[in-house]
Amino acid sequence: MRAQEQLKETLLKERERIKNKMNLTETEESFKSNIAELSVVDNHPADIGSENFEISKDLSLKEKKLYLLDRIERALNKMEKGNYGSCEKCGESIPTDRLLAVPYTLFCFSCQEIQENQQPDERPVEEDVLAPSFYDYEDAWQDDKEENDDKYVDTDKISNEDYKKQF
Repeated sequence: MRAQEQLKETLLKERERIKNKMNLTETEESFKSNIAELSVVDNHPADIGSENFEISKDLSLKEKKLYLLDRIERALNKMEKGNYGSCEKCGESIPTDRLLAVPYTLFCFSCQEIQENQQPDERPVEEDVLAPSFYDYEDAWQDDKEENDDKYVDTDKISNEDYKKQF
């Protein structure tokens, strides 16, 4: 029972640490520090890319913190309900060593390994409404060329001598 009290204390400390890091002023400051100018019209595209990268990095770090907070809250709720330490997938008991290493884990080692090895099913939502395209653009160019053969010049058949004559 002592181990569970220690784990609860660890979870509460970790939750507090993450919440302290996620205060609004830190997030607002990081956005302001990443965008140096009010206008990006005169900026080089690489500078804009760097700013976009920094903003997405900040958002990604914040998303990771929110994910950890969710896991911690779920673990604390499981403690209150009395089913902390059991795998959410197979129901087996999670070893204490694993819980001490990752107190907010929801799965035993084997179920976690299976979950990590599965291919993600996440595809862009746009693909749900877009029909697959069977249109071959190269064939379309060939069709257009055949219809208007007198308007196209096959550049593969131009020799260096013919090219030099144009100058």
